[in-house]
Amino acid sequence: MENKEHSSDSRYLDRLEFDPKLRTTWLNYFVTNFRVVILLILIIAGWGTYSFFSLHRESNPEVKIPIAVVTTLYPGASPSDVEQFVTKKIETKLSSLPGLDKITSNSYNSLSAITVQFTASTNVETATRLLKDKVDEAKPDISIDAKDPVVKQVSLDDTPIWNIALTGPYDGFTLRKYAEDIKTELEKIGGVREITISGGDVHQFEVAYKPERLLFYGISSSAANQAITAAHAEIPAGNFETGIYSVPIRSNLSVETVEEIGNIALSHTTNGSVILLKDVATITDKAVKKTAYSRFSIDGATPKNSISLG
Repeated sequence: MENKEHSSDSRYLDRLEFDPKLRTTWLNYFVTNFRVVILLILIIAGWGTYSFFSLHRESNPEVKIPIAVVTTLYPGASPSDVEQFVTKKIETKLSSLPGLDKITSNSYNSLSAITVQFTASTNVETATRLLKDKVDEAKPDISIDAKDPVVKQVSLDDTPIWNIALTGPYDGFTLRKYAEDIKTELEKIGGVREITISGGDVHQFEVAYKPERLLFYGISSSAANQAITAAHAEIPAGNFETGIYSVPIRSNLSVETVEEIGNIALSHTTNGSVILLKDVATITDKAVKKTAYSRFSIDGATPKNSISLG
């Protein structure tokens, strides 16, 4: 017999022995039952293919931004007064808000804007609800001349997905009225959250008092202002009870034209004559100063005045 030298690898393999315990492991089950493995692969591949084609996809998916803004109007107040009587009062209440990351505030002429940023792990809906509660607690502390604070969550969903331009041979007031009528109808469509209008003219009545006439009749400008406010209000007047029905009654005293405003009664003379607003002031119908303009042009033509609906 011829002796042959074996390599170290051969000698190692010769000494290897199979351990019977390996037959009881879960891995051995898949090795010996390869048909089960193939079946599982086909099931997973089919499930993945179905999930891919049925997955909901959006070109602009909703992204939750943990930021909210608190805005408060304080008409006629300087930035320093807005900061002292509004901004700081609200900030004090918000400092203990759970999940708060950072507060940034800006005080402008007649406007307070507070940006509240929460931590990334905070539930945005819950945090916004708690923020509104804190703002409500701060209302008694701010100036009584300030409007109620408005809390709005920053959301990418608020970006308009459709923009419509409305134009025609009409003035800014008429176009605005048509746009508001269209807005009312569009908001009735399911899935429409909000319609915004930009451009056009909005009516504003200017009352310019004549000082000499006010002095002659002994009427102060504040008393005249109160009369105008009282003439433009809706007041509940109780219920009209019948044997079967109960009908609520409201007193609608709104005034919408120059003539109606001019005929507001302010006082009366000693001989019983009524003093009207037009006797002591000049009333004019004018447009509110524009802060946004809307134009529409096709193929480079001359731009026309229009109304934008988003």
